[in-house]
Amino acid sequence: MIPRPSNRWLELALILLALLPVGIAFRACEKAYASQTATPRKIESAPAPTLTSKDALGRIEIRRLGISAIVAEGTDDSTLKGAVGHVPSTAQPGEPGNVGLAGHRDGLFRGLGRVRKNDLIRIVTPRGSYSYRVAYSVVVGPHRVDVLDSTAVRSLTLITCYPFHWIGHAPKRFVVRAVQFEPLARTSRPPTDGLARRT
Repeated sequence: MIPRPSNRWLELALILLALLPVGIAFRACEKAYASQTATPRKIESAPAPTLTSKDALGRIEIRRLGISAIVAEGTDDSTLKGAVGHVPSTAQPGEPGNVGLAGHRDGLFRGLGRVRKNDLIRIVTPRGSYSYRVAYSVVVGPHRVDVLDSTAVRSLTLITCYPFHWIGHAPKRFVVRAVQFEPLARTSRPPTDGLARRT
């Protein structure tokens, strides 16, 4: 009887092929972690004029949700792989109007779905530290770019894809609106802007 050839090499090749996506995902996470840990000292110590559009603008912190991430200019794929992106057409932190920030739901904004009204958000930049209180969160369609329109009060809008556990390209957007306040000052009830609220 002629012995059948061994399938050992084929089995090994299939195992290695199956592990390839795990390695790619690990490398992407490692790159994002390196980007997040390499920049904080620069943000807190560098004067504003030394920062360029390719450098970090600041850091966003939502302590209750365990979110702490570098903010960089732009919302292209390469920026969002390692940072939360500042939407270029919106206000800068500390300026009048509406600051727009975007992040991946399966990345740095993973915990954003647990946000609650009155959660505190802090943005630290070389020019100063700015505090915001969450007014509401809402789910909208992908074409609702009006959520990034300028506002009469100093606001912060966070955007990520929705649903959070969707596999593939998510069909909707999760939006969080917060209003800037002085931590030691009394704040009035945040103004409304006509969007439907989630509780």
